[in-house]
Amino acid sequence: MELQTKQGVEAVLFKKIGESKYYLLLHRILNWKGWEFPKGGVDEGEQPEQAVVREIGEEAGLKVVKIVGRLSQKKEWKAKDTHYVYDVFFVEADSDEHVRLGRHEVIEHDDFKWLTASQALETLTYDNSKKAFKQALEELKAQGL
Repeated sequence: MELQTKQGVEAVLFKKIGESKYYLLLHRILNWKGWEFPKGGVDEGEQPEQAVVREIGEEAGLKVVKIVGRLSQKKEWKAKDTHYVYDVFFVEADSDEHVRLGRHEVIEHDDFKWLTASQALETLTYDNSKKAFKQALEELKAQGL
Protein backbone atom coordinates (compact mmCIF):
# COMPACT_ATOMS: atom_id res chain seq x y z
CA MET A 1 0.00 0.00 0.00
CA GLU A 2 1.36 3.40 -1.00
CA LEU A 3 1.62 6.08 1.65
CA GLN A 4 -0.25 9.31 1.11
CA THR A 5 1.74 12.43 2.07
CA LYS A 6 0.04 15.20 4.02
CA GLN A 7 1.66 18.63 4.27
CA GLY A 8 1.05 20.52 7.47
CA VAL A 9 2.21 23.14 9.93
CA GLU A 10 2.80 23.31 13.66
CA ALA A 11 3.19 26.41 15.83
CA VAL A 12 5.59 26.60 18.75
CA LEU A 13 3.48 29.47 20.04
CA PHE A 14 4.79 31.60 22.88
CA LYS A 15 4.11 34.84 24.69
CA LYS A 16 6.49 36.93 26.73
CA ILE A 17 5.60 38.13 30.20
CA GLY A 18 8.46 40.19 31.54
CA GLU A 19 11.64 38.25 30.85
CA SER A 20 9.85 34.88 30.76
CA LYS A 21 8.39 32.93 27.84
CA TYR A 22 5.27 30.79 28.12
CA TYR A 23 4.29 28.22 25.49
CA LEU A 24 0.72 27.36 24.53
CA LEU A 25 -0.30 23.70 24.64
CA LEU A 26 -3.76 22.51 23.64
CA HIS A 27 -5.45 19.40 25.08
CA ARG A 28 -6.65 17.36 22.13
CA ILE A 29 -9.80 15.22 22.36
CA LEU A 30 -10.54 14.54 18.66
CA ASN A 31 -9.21 11.12 17.45
CA TRP A 32 -6.75 10.87 20.36
CA LYS A 33 -6.22 12.46 23.76
CA GLY A 34 -3.16 14.39 24.79
CA TRP A 35 -1.28 17.69 24.74
CA GLU A 36 0.06 19.30 21.58
CA PHE A 37 0.95 22.59 19.93
CA PRO A 38 -1.55 24.16 17.50
CA LYS A 39 -1.17 22.38 14.17
CA GLY A 40 -2.97 21.32 11.03
CA GLY A 41 -2.94 20.79 7.31
CA VAL A 42 -2.02 23.23 4.58
CA ASP A 43 -5.00 23.93 2.32
CA GLU A 44 -4.68 23.85 -1.46
CA GLY A 45 -3.19 27.10 -2.75
CA GLU A 46 -2.14 28.16 0.75
CA GLN A 47 1.42 28.97 1.82
CA PRO A 48 2.67 27.33 5.07
CA GLU A 49 2.98 30.78 6.70
CA GLN A 50 -0.70 31.46 5.92
CA ALA A 51 -1.69 28.01 7.17
CA VAL A 52 0.03 28.38 10.55
CA VAL A 53 -1.65 31.73 11.21
CA ARG A 54 -5.03 30.27 10.14
CA GLU A 55 -4.60 27.18 12.36
CA ILE A 56 -3.72 29.34 15.40
CA GLY A 57 -6.87 31.37 14.77
CA GLU A 58 -9.05 28.28 14.34
CA GLU A 59 -7.68 26.26 17.23
CA ALA A 60 -6.84 28.93 19.81
CA GLY A 61 -8.85 31.95 18.66
CA LEU A 62 -5.72 34.11 18.57
CA LYS A 63 -5.52 36.72 15.82
CA VAL A 64 -2.54 38.86 16.86
CA VAL A 65 0.47 36.65 16.14
CA LYS A 66 3.87 37.17 14.57
CA ILE A 67 5.94 34.46 12.89
CA VAL A 68 9.50 34.92 14.18
CA GLY A 69 11.15 31.87 12.64
CA ARG A 70 10.91 28.36 11.31
CA LEU A 71 12.57 25.13 12.42
CA SER A 72 15.39 24.19 10.02
CA GLN A 73 14.12 20.60 9.77
CA LYS A 74 10.60 19.44 8.99
CA LYS A 75 8.78 17.26 11.54
CA GLU A 76 7.83 13.92 9.99
CA TRP A 77 5.91 10.87 11.16
CA LYS A 78 3.80 8.04 9.81
CA ALA A 79 0.35 7.02 11.03
CA LYS A 80 -1.76 4.35 9.34
CA ASP A 81 -1.42 4.99 5.58
CA THR A 82 -0.25 8.61 5.81
CA HIS A 83 3.19 10.21 5.91
CA TYR A 84 2.94 13.60 7.63
CA VAL A 85 5.48 16.32 6.75
CA TYR A 86 5.07 19.45 8.88
CA ASP A 87 6.84 22.81 8.88
CA VAL A 88 7.34 23.96 12.48
CA PHE A 89 7.12 27.71 13.03
CA PHE A 90 8.11 29.86 16.01
CA VAL A 91 5.20 32.22 16.58
CA GLU A 92 4.86 34.99 19.15
CA ALA A 93 1.40 35.76 20.53
CA ASP A 94 0.25 39.09 21.91
CA SER A 95 0.42 38.75 25.71
CA ASP A 96 -2.90 40.62 26.10
CA GLU A 97 -4.97 38.44 23.77
CA HIS A 98 -6.97 35.58 25.34
CA VAL A 99 -7.24 32.01 24.06
CA ARG A 100 -10.74 31.01 22.95
CA LEU A 101 -11.32 27.30 22.25
CA GLY A 102 -14.17 25.46 20.59
CA ARG A 103 -15.47 28.02 18.15
CA HIS A 104 -16.05 25.46 15.37
CA GLU A 105 -18.51 22.64 14.68
CA VAL A 106 -15.81 20.01 15.27
CA ILE A 107 -14.28 20.36 18.72
CA GLU A 108 -10.62 19.29 18.63
CA HIS A 109 -9.48 20.66 21.99
CA ASP A 110 -11.12 21.04 25.40
CA ASP A 111 -8.40 22.80 27.41
CA PHE A 112 -5.20 24.82 27.11
CA LYS A 113 -2.22 25.82 29.25
CA TRP A 114 0.49 28.46 29.00
CA LEU A 115 3.60 26.70 30.35
CA THR A 116 7.30 27.33 30.82
CA ALA A 117 9.60 25.42 28.47
CA SER A 118 10.37 22.72 31.07
CA GLN A 119 6.67 22.31 31.96
CA ALA A 120 5.76 22.09 28.26
CA LEU A 121 8.40 19.39 27.68
CA GLU A 122 6.95 17.35 30.55
CA THR A 123 3.37 17.86 29.33
CA LEU A 124 3.63 17.18 25.57
CA THR A 125 2.20 13.75 24.78
CA TYR A 126 4.35 12.48 21.91
CA ASP A 127 8.13 12.04 21.82
CA ASN A 128 8.38 13.51 18.31
CA SER A 129 6.68 16.67 19.63
CA LYS A 130 9.14 16.82 22.52
CA LYS A 131 12.07 16.32 20.13
CA ALA A 132 10.84 19.08 17.77
CA PHE A 133 10.24 21.40 20.75
CA LYS A 134 13.78 20.82 22.12
CA GLN A 135 15.14 21.58 18.65
CA ALA A 136 12.95 24.70 18.45
CA LEU A 137 14.22 25.93 21.82
CA GLU A 138 17.83 25.48 20.70
CA GLU A 139 17.20 27.32 17.42
CA LEU A 140 15.28 30.13 19.14
CA LYS A 141 18.16 30.57 21.61
CA ALA A 142 20.72 30.56 18.76
CA GLN A 143 18.69 33.27 17.01
CA GLY A 144 18.51 35.31 20.21
CA LEU A 145 14.70 34.99 20.44
